[in-house]
Amino acid sequence: AVFTVCDGLRDRVIELGASPERVHTVYQGVRPDRFSHGDRRAARRTLAIPDDVDAFLFVGRLVGVKRLDVLINAFDHVYSRNRRARLYLAGSGADVVKVRQDVTQRGLSEVVHLVGPVDQSALPLWYQAASATVLSSDSEGLPNVLRESLACGTPFVSTDVGSVKEIAGPDYSLLVPSGRADKLGEAMLQILETRFVDGAAKCPVSTWQDCAIDYLRVMSDPGIVSN
Repeated sequence: AVFTVCDGLRDRVIELGASPERVHTVYQGVRPDRFSHGDRRAARRTLAIPDDVDAFLFVGRLVGVKRLDVLINAFDHVYSRNRRARLYLAGSGADVVKVRQDVTQRGLSEVVHLVGPVDQSALPLWYQAASATVLSSDSEGLPNVLRESLACGTPFVSTDVGSVKEIAGPDYSLLVPSGRADKLGEAMLQILETRFVDGAAKCPVSTWQDCAIDYLRVMSDPGIVSN
């Protein structure tokens, strides 16, 4: 048997010649004891984020494929229409200087915050504090960042790349074409609507226990054992 973490990779493996009946998608999960709903105001107090802002969160490496240039451009559009908007970039990488320069040149230094690396144990607070999580990548597999965000009750906006669509849903997320700052900005404004927050609060998210059960289910199949 061959295991993949999303259907997009399953399709690629089959294209490479594997028999479809031998290829199984088992989605990754999140730790429910860590990533869970929380008090937004309490989280914001801990992180020194004002209660009255619309806080967008990026979690990931600051590198080319993540297209932070597109995200900063999109946020510039958002801020021109919503002065309560703030953007928090959690992560580090080779493009950190380039990102900071872009932010400065656009006059956004007071509203775009480069948080730096965040330990995973502290990430739930950031998701709980955020109004929405945003990814602007040109390429992804199926990022657990988005699962973690939903597990904390926070909707997301992402480029429609890789297998992101496999966990997206109209009640709690919006997908846009990659490289389109205008579309990303419009989606960031739209995701602030209450219906998306309510949808994210109700969205079920798989845990690592669910993942283990799925593995055991496939591996206990007599057809696999006999082969």
